[in-house]
Amino acid sequence: MFRLRPDEQIINMTKLKSWSLLFLWFCIGTGIVQAQPSLNDYLNFAYANNPLLKSGKNAVKSAGIDSALVRSQFGPQIGFQGDASYYPTNGKWGYDVAISNKGMLGSVVNFDQAIPFQNQMKPQLNAASLNRKKALNSLQLTRKQIKRNVTRQYLVTYGDQLQYRYNREVLDTLKNESNVLLQLTRANVYQQTDYLAFLTNVRKQALLVTQARTQLLNDLSQLRNLCGITDSGVVALPAPQMIAEGSQMTSPTAFLKQYQLDSLRLLNQQEINKQQYQPKLKLHADAGYMSSFEKTPGTNFGGGAGLSLSIPIYDGHQKELKQQQLILQQEDLAAQRSYFQHQYNQQINELFRQLGQMESQQTDVNDQLKMVNQLIRANRKLVAQGTVSIPQYFMVIQNFIDLKNEQSLIRVKRWLIINEINYWTE
Repeated sequence: MFRLRPDEQIINMTKLKSWSLLFLWFCIGTGIVQAQPSLNDYLNFAYANNPLLKSGKNAVKSAGIDSALVRSQFGPQIGFQGDASYYPTNGKWGYDVAISNKGMLGSVVNFDQAIPFQNQMKPQLNAASLNRKKALNSLQLTRKQIKRNVTRQYLVTYGDQLQYRYNREVLDTLKNESNVLLQLTRANVYQQTDYLAFLTNVRKQALLVTQARTQLLNDLSQLRNLCGITDSGVVALPAPQMIAEGSQMTSPTAFLKQYQLDSLRLLNQQEINKQQYQPKLKLHADAGYMSSFEKTPGTNFGGGAGLSLSIPIYDGHQKELKQQQLILQQEDLAAQRSYFQHQYNQQINELFRQLGQMESQQTDVNDQLKMVNQLIRANRKLVAQGTVSIPQYFMVIQNFIDLKNEQSLIRVKRWLIINEINYWTE
């Protein structure tokens, strides 16, 4: 049964998802369906449209061709060579006839076949295989980077959406309270100056709503640009499901694999260098027509075969110098891997510390919001009785606004930290 390779399956599935997502986006834009694109939808759009990902897939395909190129180099080589020449002489000038034969006509088919010694093809095939594995790993890292960037922008935009909604809800609440306070002011329960001060705060809140909407539209536009989406309509982003996939003990497999493949490449390069000093044997043959037309040109059809052997003897110590270069590269690679591992351990520990801190702050803010909600309900009754001043009442409302904004900020910060953790540990 014919089966696709894993990378071909990924490419074909990406094409299928692209058409499905384009149809979904068309339906949303034209109002055929009411669903809003989720984080996964934006990610799939980015995977389908990002040129770096397309380039990475082509690099994987190109690396897969390298093995066929290696085998073809060690396979039979067949060529054709034709030659027709004439060298005139008049007894006074001209080429030596013993050398030029006055001319020649030749038409020959050549055949060459390398005969490898001691698996000379194996290091070349290993190099091609390592190149393909490195291309696949680079493709995976590119995909991780795209997911990281798109998710970060989605979370920032979703945070803007929360800010806009909260500020809008507060504005609606203040407008309702303004109507109540207006009636109480007309009834001389409160002074007109207190009511005007409250009205000023309502207008200030309206300005905050406008600014929050502008920020939301700007970040939503950046999210679409990042995903290659040209739509400009306003959509409501669903809440993302963000869960830390790894732990502090998780190894960054995809990142460390780069160093592993580079190390194997250097070891394989040593084998390739050794091959250059092995004997090389080649079978060659030719057949065709070759004649100087001096004698019996009609019988100058023929052929021949032979073996050629080349053995390197001295190259000015190039082998030792190349070996020294490879040793230096291996030392650099080991130092880079050690440094990366150290930086990774520090960063992942810091991210989990920040995650715990955000979760603790989120619990504290939620508890404070419950208390402030109770305080607002109690003060609303006292306002109606005229026993609490308008500035005091607005101070309680302002505290509620600040806590709501802090709640949304902590929520988004927590998700952003989880996004970073998943980038390094998935």
